[in-house]
Amino acid sequence: MKHFYIYTNEIFDSDLLICVGLNTEQIIKKLPNISKLSKKAFKDNIEYIANGINEPHVDGFVVSLRENGLSYFFMWLRDWKYDWTHFDLLNHEIVHYRQMLFEEKGIKDEMEFEAYFQKSVFRSLRKLLGGDKKRGQEKGLGYIC
Repeated sequence: MKHFYIYTNEIFDSDLLICVGLNTEQIIKKLPNISKLSKKAFKDNIEYIANGINEPHVDGFVVSLRENGLSYFFMWLRDWKYDWTHFDLLNHEIVHYRQMLFEEKGIKDEMEFEAYFQKSVFRSLRKLLGGDKKRGQEKGLGYIC
């Protein structure tokens, strides 16, 4: 499964671009059609992103990309299946997303808010990525490109 997803975090009015299984060339080709983030901003970080994608032991990563004073968050997953191995990976990458976002927003020592945020984003992304035959991909959580 190779897809681009966009998750809109309504609390902070920011987008998380989620890429599953695409290589850097495929990402750059699709990027202008799905995001306000320019190809230039992505290409400025292409070495770091390509290193992650090309490492066989790396199953996912998150990076914050800045352009015109705005942050865009990009999550790459090697693949996606609706199973515990991939739930664990997703949860791990959400921790990094939360750390970057909270650092940028100056949020510190808000343990209960962090816990609820983690739970909410995990639940939303798990449903957005789909794969559960009973549920399918739920609408309203983001969209598939």
